[in-house]
Amino acid sequence: MPLTQSAKKTRRRSEQNRSKNRHFLELYRETRKEFERGLSSVSERSEQDRMLSKMYRILDTLAKKHILHQKNADRKKAQFARRLKSVSVSS
Repeated sequence: MPLTQSAKKTRRRSEQNRSKNRHFLELYRETRKEFERGLSSVSERSEQDRMLSKMYRILDTLAKKHILHQKNADRKKAQFARRLKSVSVSS
């Protein structure tokens, strides 16, 4: 248990940050799963582009809030774009 007032405040803030980070990471996971399901089931290019745009938006939000590093988010965006391109080429 924290003994000082400062340690108590730090612990409280840490729990708040953890809760917020977990919320945004859960949004990312849900969006990623939706994107991956959509690649196999949705044949319309416009719908796939909409899902990719949603992934970009989530990743940019995570990078802005310092939950992911900016370069990590950029790398993930490139991977999702590459995956979408490979699916649309093979179809």
